[in-house]
Amino acid sequence: MVKNKRSSFRYWLPVMIWAVFITGLSSVSSFPKETQPLFAFDKLWHFIEYAVFSFLILRSLRSDRATVRLSQRFSAVGLAGFYAVFDEVYQYFIPSRCADWQDLTVDVLGAVVGVMLIKSRTSD
Repeated sequence: MVKNKRSSFRYWLPVMIWAVFITGLSSVSSFPKETQPLFAFDKLWHFIEYAVFSFLILRSLRSDRATVRLSQRFSAVGLAGFYAVFDEVYQYFIPSRCADWQDLTVDVLGAVVGVMLIKSRTSD
């Protein structure tokens, strides 16, 4: 039983770290002027953030199992989507930031692509 808890923690730790990373980026009121070109592709960054996030969530949900159930894929997208809603609402309260439904849409699209990156069966 202890092994299962350690194994579970090993899979969920990257999810928690990535969630903190997303929230950390959302906490920045405004990025310095010299970094603006880097963040000019705002929607691309949102897409990548949530593709990675849902990939990590699905990896955690399936842990050592070779097969990925459709319900696990939906759960991963749902959890990532829920976090995206939280993130946009959180940004509403940050000075110089706003909640944006377009960001939310791109976040969810990224989450869908992220869960598609894990194959249903591993090759033997």
